[in-house]
Amino acid sequence: MKVALTNAKNVFGISEDRAELTGACSKSQLLTSGPIAKRLDDYFSKSCFTTPRSLAPMAIATAFGNSGTGIVDGPGQVNVDLSMSKLVALPWPRDGSSLEFRAEFFNVLNHPQFANPDSNFASATFGVSSSTAVNARVGQLGLKLSSASSALWRSGRPRAERINQISVVRLPILEQNRGLRRDVRILRG
Repeated sequence: MKVALTNAKNVFGISEDRAELTGACSKSQLLTSGPIAKRLDDYFSKSCFTTPRSLAPMAIATAFGNSGTGIVDGPGQVNVDLSMSKLVALPWPRDGSSLEFRAEFFNVLNHPQFANPDSNFASATFGVSSSTAVNARVGQLGLKLSSASSALWRSGRPRAERINQISVVRLPILEQNRGLRRDVRILRG
C-alpha cells in the first residue's frame, strides 16, 4: 500500500504525490501497534510522515515525497468457506434418479475483515479504516432432483442418454447489521 499526499504545489504539476518520511521512524514503526480492531481510527503512526520539502525559499513548489510504493501492508484477511453436499439415490420417478442437497457458507467464522485505511496524508481521515473488505457470513442451500432416461431406440436410431434436472432451489441467506435477508431463486435446467 502506498501512503499518498494530495499536493497542488508539486513543481511538476502532479496532484498526487507520495508522503515524505520524517526519517525518525523505522519501517516497523510506520504502523501503530496492537490488534486491528483497536487501530481502526489510527492505523498509521502520523508522526512518521510529513509533507514533501519546499524547493524554493517562498514555498511555492514542493518536490516528490520519498515514501515508496508498498512500504506498509493493509489489514490482513482470514477467510474460511465451507461447502457440504449429500447425494441420495432415488428409485422414483425413474431408476437412476438422485436428489442432491448442498449447503455452502462463506466467511463461516464471521470474522470482520477491514478494508485498507485512508492512505492520503493530506486527508482529515488519514489512517481511518471505515469499511469492511468482505461480506458478513453468507449461507446458501440448494436442492437438485435429477433423473436419467436410458437409451431408447426410435425410428431405428439410438437416442443418447440424458439427465433431466427438474429444478434447483437456491436460498442465499445474508446476515447484515440491519437484520436477516433471505433471497429465494428457482433455476430451471
